[in-house]
Amino acid sequence: VVVFSPFLVRPRQLYLLPGSVFRVQWSGGPPLGQGSIDVTYRIVNETVSTVDRIGAVSGKEIGQTRLTAVMKSSVLPDR
Repeated sequence: VVVFSPFLVRPRQLYLLPGSVFRVQWSGGPPLGQGSIDVTYRIVNETVSTVDRIGAVSGKEIGQTRLTAVMKSSVLPDR
């Protein structure tokens, strides 16, 4: 069994004005270089903001939404 630090996305809350962009950061999971890591992002209400594949959140209009990030990884076995 291999245990890694928990997957976290920062910041936990973000306030964006329409037209502004902020790239969220993640930490945790397996160390980089020990297999493949894929983080996907999703925004619930895309009329308020959007997110791209690297976690750049763009504000579109005033309102609230929720960002979800999911990490998928495949860790290579030790040799």
